[in-house]
Amino acid sequence: MLTVLVVDDHRVVRAGIRRLIDAEDGLRTVAEAGTVAEAVAAAREHQPTVVIVDVSLGAGNGIDAIPAIAEVAPGTAILILSMEEEPTYVMRSLEAGAHGYVPKSSADGELIEAVRVVAAGGRYVPNVIAIRVADARAEAARKSERTNLSRRELDVLRLLGLGYSNKEIASALFITVRTVESHRAHLMQKTGARSRAEVVRVAMELGLLEVRG
Repeated sequence: MLTVLVVDDHRVVRAGIRRLIDAEDGLRTVAEAGTVAEAVAAAREHQPTVVIVDVSLGAGNGIDAIPAIAEVAPGTAILILSMEEEPTYVMRSLEAGAHGYVPKSSADGELIEAVRVVAAGGRYVPNVIAIRVADARAEAARKSERTNLSRRELDVLRLLGLGYSNKEIASALFITVRTVESHRAHLMQKTGARSRAEVVRVAMELGLLEVRG
C-alpha cells in the first residue's frame, strides 16, 4: 500500500485530493496538513510513501518545506502540486529536492500517475513543462555565454536573485558554502554588482527570475 500525505492550505482542496487518492487501488491518504509546520510533523509521524505539497501555503512556501520534510522523512518522495507553471518554480522545486511537479490544471489521472512514478523512485514533470524548463535552461546558458559566466556561476546568481542565503545555495547545488562564496565573488566581479539589490537586477536582466514559457 502506497501512503500519501496531502499538504495544501485549503481544506476543500485537500478533501478533493484525498478522495481522488483513496479511490485508487493501492493508494491511501494517511494525513493532511495546511502549513509547513503541520506538514513536517505529519511526515515525521507517518513516514508516507509520497507527500503532495502545494507551492503556496498561505504564510508559508511549499518549496521551503521540501528540505524540512526530506530531513524528517528521508524515504519519502515529494511531489509538488501547484497553480504555477512557470519554469522558475519547477526548477526551484527540483533543486530543493522535489521528485516531481504537477500543475493543478492537469487531469486527475496525471496526478495519480505522478504519485505512482515518484513512489517507484522515478521523477515526474509533464512533457509540456519539461520542454519549457529545457528551453529556459538553454536560454540561460546562451545568456551566460554573453556575460562570460560559468554554468555554476549562473546557478549561484539565479539563487542569489531569488533570495537564497549562501548556506541554502550550497545545499541546493550540493557544494560547500566556501565554494558558493568563491562563485559569488567571481560573478559579482564579472557583472559589476556591488550589492544584493544589484545582483537581483542582473538576474532579472538575464531573465533568470521570471522566464516565460
